[in-house]
Amino acid sequence: MKTFLLLFVIHSSLLLSSHCNAQEIVGEILDFKSGKPIAFVNIGVVGKNIGTVSDENGKFSLNVSDALDEDVLRFSFVGYEPYQVVLQSMRSQGLISPILLKEQAVKMKEVLVTSKRLIPRVMGVPKKKCYPIPFYKNVISNVPFPQEGYRHEIGTLFKNDQPVYLDSVQFNFSDYSIDTLDLRVNLYAYQNDQFVNVLQQPIYLHLTDLKSILSPVIDLSPLTLSFEGDFLVTIENYKRVENNSCGLLANFKAIGKEYPTYYRSNSQSEWQNLTHKSRNFGLSFVAFVKR
Repeated sequence: MKTFLLLFVIHSSLLLSSHCNAQEIVGEILDFKSGKPIAFVNIGVVGKNIGTVSDENGKFSLNVSDALDEDVLRFSFVGYEPYQVVLQSMRSQGLISPILLKEQAVKMKEVLVTSKRLIPRVMGVPKKKCYPIPFYKNVISNVPFPQEGYRHEIGTLFKNDQPVYLDSVQFNFSDYSIDTLDLRVNLYAYQNDQFVNVLQQPIYLHLTDLKSILSPVIDLSPLTLSFEGDFLVTIENYKRVENNSCGLLANFKAIGKEYPTYYRSNSQSEWQNLTHKSRNFGLSFVAFVKR
């Protein structure tokens, strides 16, 4: 397996250089109003498995082939308007340094007033359903993360046909080979045949006492999130994580039809339905909702 690296390279200015039919794009990303750097911005060629994330100081570096002149480089971050530029235009005119992202105007949701008592419900794949795995020989219920094909973002699609309020989510890990783990949690609504991030600000997890936190629960109740259809819950290794540094519990049986696994290798690439031997399987991600 190829080792997955998120590139964090700090430079003081934006430079474009060509070498072996490739360009290294180096720059920084700042808030349009405050001028402060924006950390962990997703950067990538739209629809391609080429991308990176800005570092803690808003700096980034990305190698882009000359063959992608007609493609679009996109910068996106929760709470900000995305910025994008055609690579050919960037090559001929140069890329403005720094990249300035504007905060996205948020339309407040209408408050729903009801006398109906909401009923708690658990959705997803609990730990107890992740074993045994009787269908395949020599198959374990532990999905390594990250690895080739799981490099950037992976999660569970919760198929849903009624309005629900999302209270919290739980991720069930099987083991770790590292001391700390930094993840970003993303929540998407399935709208018009695509996943749309519903968050107004990013959610970060910094896990340190890993031996005692195999099943972290994230309280989302202050966000008052509601979904009227399918929704996707993912984790993203926005910081560099060594290959196979942790394991996620999974169920390889029929439950994957109800809670299929989706991934993408970087923030601007296409979502893929991840399968095992052409069968859907479900990660042990759990959503606590109210109806």
